[in-house]
Amino acid sequence: MSEPLSDEELRELFGRQRAADHEQAPTFSALRSRPHRSKAAAPADFAPVWRWALSGAVALILGIATLVSFHPASRPATVSRDTVTRELDAIDAALQKSLSAQNSVTAWQSPTDFLLNPIPTQTP
Repeated sequence: MSEPLSDEELRELFGRQRAADHEQAPTFSALRSRPHRSKAAAPADFAPVWRWALSGAVALILGIATLVSFHPASRPATVSRDTVTRELDAIDAALQKSLSAQNSVTAWQSPTDFLLNPIPTQTP
């Protein structure tokens, strides 16, 4: 590892760096003669990009709208009344079974149930 530089050496190094920066820096008149560029000029550079992007988005939307308008809507398959009745009966039986299982679980009381404070039920 190298030894730290003394204050004199550091001042000398920074002085040389300042002199090099000063030589490379443009003069005031050179800066003054440059064309002035404001931030308002930046969006004009991107205007063609936005125009292409907007045109592409509009074309995509029109293409999708055309496909949807010409594609005929498919009708849902008709199901017989007996099939619907059987399915509803099966759903009702499953719900009844679930409710009976739930009642058997909630009806159980532990031997220490009296130690718990009852929770009042709210009715809507």
